[in-house]
Amino acid sequence: MKSETYYLKLKVISPVHIGCDEVYEPTGFALDEQKKELVAFEPAAFLGMLEQQDLDQYSAICRKGTISSLLEIYKFIRLHNEFVQGRRVTVSDAFIDHYNRTLKLSPGDVQQQLNKFQVGRTAFQRVDAVPYIPGSAIKGALRTAVLNLRNAGKTHPKYRDGKQLNEELSGGTFATDPFRLIKVGDFRSVKEVKQKIVYGVNRKKRLSEKKARGPYQILEVIEPGAEFVGTITVQQAHSRAGIRKSVQFDEIEKALSGFYTRELRKEKMSLKTIGCDVPILEELPPEMMLIRIGRHSGAECVTVEGQRIIKIMQGPGVKPKYKDHATTLWLAAASASAKPSGNKFLQPFGWAGFTRLSIEEVRQYEKERVDMFHAWESDQQETITVFREKAELLARQREAEKLEQKRLADKQRKKEEELQKYPWRCTVLPKLELISDWGALRTQALEQEDFKQYQAEGEVGRAVADAAVRVAKAIGKKWDGKRDDIVAEWLQPSGVRWERQSAADTPVADNPLLEKIRSFKRPADYDRSLEIARLDIECCRALQPLFKQWKWD
Repeated sequence: MKSETYYLKLKVISPVHIGCDEVYEPTGFALDEQKKELVAFEPAAFLGMLEQQDLDQYSAICRKGTISSLLEIYKFIRLHNEFVQGRRVTVSDAFIDHYNRTLKLSPGDVQQQLNKFQVGRTAFQRVDAVPYIPGSAIKGALRTAVLNLRNAGKTHPKYRDGKQLNEELSGGTFATDPFRLIKVGDFRSVKEVKQKIVYGVNRKKRLSEKKARGPYQILEVIEPGAEFVGTITVQQAHSRAGIRKSVQFDEIEKALSGFYTRELRKEKMSLKTIGCDVPILEELPPEMMLIRIGRHSGAECVTVEGQRIIKIMQGPGVKPKYKDHATTLWLAAASASAKPSGNKFLQPFGWAGFTRLSIEEVRQYEKERVDMFHAWESDQQETITVFREKAELLARQREAEKLEQKRLADKQRKKEEELQKYPWRCTVLPKLELISDWGALRTQALEQEDFKQYQAEGEVGRAVADAAVRVAKAIGKKWDGKRDDIVAEWLQPSGVRWERQSAADTPVADNPLLEKIRSFKRPADYDRSLEIARLDIECCRALQPLFKQWKWD
């Protein structure tokens, strides 16, 4: 099948919004109020820059899953603006004020007001988020222009609906539709595309005390001056294809120049009537083929002259009217509350123009497009590298935290097991460490039931003995044999042997073994049948200097 491809440049003349059924989510944008820009970022890249504590806080907000939690997300991102990097879109002072008012909403007003704050995105490439003009949007506008040319303004016969109109004027049904042979590629930018957030406001075409009824919309638009490059390919119909009225490129050119030029002339008159001043619409080169694309292109620009049946809403409870023209215009404004007195600065949506490109221009555009992509690819690779390093660092930190938590849990578990097995370690032993006098030792330990229940435990006995020794040293000569007897009796169930601390109170006659040891004068006098392990403290003290003298130590 023969075909011919035409390379074209599309220049945006007035704000263009191509709907893509997407909005800027609260988790994906922030406002730079100083530069007056909305910054659209990748949530994953943003989260990768957060510290663990902040990341946990953000996760907790997201888990709430409530309408009011969206405000918390806005506020969280606002507090962490230093980590936000991405594509920037110009906003107005009114939009910034609207954003700040939204952050101050009460819980009862959140749902209704957040719905009004949705920002509709214009069509963008998934790879790099750069706006583009879909071929389908252009092809729809081409079809309307060609059908309008073929109808030539005739009002009769009146076609039942758009389907019959299309079949009669194009000369075919779905299978034999001549527009099947028109292939329109997506038009893509080769230079930076400037975007802006605007308010779509409705205005009557004639000055009136009554306001237009349409509620405002917040839309991302491509600003005037942006340029896109693409192709329109016209294929030749096969003789057996059944296509009766094929479409040629010269017919497309004629249709565009005639239809959209007339509609622009009419719209400029309406704009002038309500006080709009749009100088860019006055400076169009003669070789440019006009076209209108995207949302709010106007009812006249998407219908065929002579066959128009436009529904005019009359308000709640009132039947709509049907006319051959619209009574209102949708215009781009900096503020939702723009007053009619400020109509001078409003702009119509959707106007653009085609110019043909030479082969040399096409090659230059293609080179610039490749260079742009390589630059973007390099930036993305750097972003991915930074994100990966951050993710790896976070993974290591989380693993270390997990191990530390396990260590602490094991330590706590062992401590609990130990306390369960040795309960006195957390009850009676700490009390003994604080005792420093005999009264406290007797009343707070020796006579206490919580001590007595562990009286048979050796560890408790040794701790009591240590406390008693400490008290005996503290009070010195006041420690007497009676105290030794009390301590020794208390320690008996534990098997801990008490070494008496009151030697002066023990008569020599009461300890014949000590008298015997004191009678040793030389090594030969030593009784080797003595069992040192069974000697009391006084006998050991008596032997110590003898052993040193005899060099037995």
